[in-house]
Amino acid sequence: MEMVDFLSKLKEKRMEERKEVKPIKVDYKCPKCDNGYLRTYGTVLTSYPPQYPHKCNNLKCDYVQNFSITYPYIDYEPEPIKYE
Repeated sequence: MEMVDFLSKLKEKRMEERKEVKPIKVDYKCPKCDNGYLRTYGTVLTSYPPQYPHKCNNLKCDYVQNFSITYPYIDYEPEPIKYE
């Protein structure tokens, strides 16, 4: 079965749902200087799960922390229901 056929069948059976969402930027503020934000710099530690070193983007700060995700990232929240 081709992907196009599969997708059209999903739409026919109304299995696919669409809802409005609002994109939200999630960031991590530096806990040391409280001015900068933690950013990755292209390194991945080959642990399980992988770790991504982040360092503060404030040039006067030297804080480094590892995370299993990269910051910043985009999350999505459902749009609030509007009652009239």
